[in-house]
Amino acid sequence: MVLFIDDSLVNSIGNELNFKVFFQKLMVSYTEGKHVIIISPINIKKILDSKVLDSHSEIVLKHYFSHNKASLEILDLFDKITRIIPSTEQETVYSVITNKKEFNNINIEKFIDTVNFQKTILLGENGNDILVYALMAEYYKISSNKNAFVLSYKSQTGGGSTTVNEYKTIFSAGEEFCFCLLDSDKRTPHKSIGDTAKKVKNYHLSNYNSNFKCNYHIVDVLEIENLLPRIFYLEHYEKKDINKTGILKRIESFEKIDPSSFFHVDLKKGLKKIEDYSDDSFKNYWFNLLLGINPMTEDFGNGDYGCFKGYGDKIVVDFLNFEKEEIFKFVNNDNVSQNWSEIGKKLSSYIYGTPKIRVI
Repeated sequence: MVLFIDDSLVNSIGNELNFKVFFQKLMVSYTEGKHVIIISPINIKKILDSKVLDSHSEIVLKHYFSHNKASLEILDLFDKITRIIPSTEQETVYSVITNKKEFNNINIEKFIDTVNFQKTILLGENGNDILVYALMAEYYKISSNKNAFVLSYKSQTGGGSTTVNEYKTIFSAGEEFCFCLLDSDKRTPHKSIGDTAKKVKNYHLSNYNSNFKCNYHIVDVLEIENLLPRIFYLEHYEKKDINKTGILKRIESFEKIDPSSFFHVDLKKGLKKIEDYSDDSFKNYWFNLLLGINPMTEDFGNGDYGCFKGYGDKIVVDFLNFEKEEIFKFVNNDNVSQNWSEIGKKLSSYIYGTPKIRVI
């Protein structure tokens, strides 16, 4: 997370009984690289001149000063910033229209325990999805020349319907930062989001003002498989398994009619006969797309058939077996590169940290 210490808190040092404890924890976080910490040189001098720090925190702060004299410039790199404010000020969230930055103003009293400075929890429906999202954050880091930062997060999963319970537990405790990423489960572009995403969204919005450390993001795709580069599907499946040859070409025929269809198609199970589905909005959407292409059918076996087969249930597992460098090459040469950069940028405010300080 990006933690910003500005004039409002520094000018209130004399009134903050817990400032010394807070700063001890902040400096430990700095040495461990768990968060991105921003303090201006002027405010560093004010803190040192106040003589409230213990000797070790003072040494670490001087190290920070010597290595981060342009720290305020870092603010320009992130869209979401946690501004730690005096205990007498009201917690708020505000946006700066000119640069689209969002500041979460959180009281110093929420940062006096070690647990408050732990790595941000990246919460998802399963662990493999989180690994892919982490790759997106790293892809954005490399492609936007932000190599001075490192990924700093801890993974936590909720498994579908239990995700909202995990989010509620973290949110109600109010101790740690958490960013929850969710598939939309939308099987058509115009369908409402699925139950898991809806439950997390409703809980968050109904409790929003009570905790600004937690947030969520619903990715507008059926599942994370819809954000994997097509070259991966060609290389790993279609070129190696004759039974899966032509699936992508078939899917792309729908895309020519509606470009957004690719993000909502079931890449794992494919598309069976329209009459096999019970959801009328789903049936109408895909039936209308079928009218615009040659309505060929595929043999699904056991006397069943449909429009095209899927790639199976191990897509993400297979994808993660590729080397990171090869994955990034796939993305660079694919039209999902923009999606990866957008999600990676959103993640950067939550799960970027700095390298550990080995020697001070």
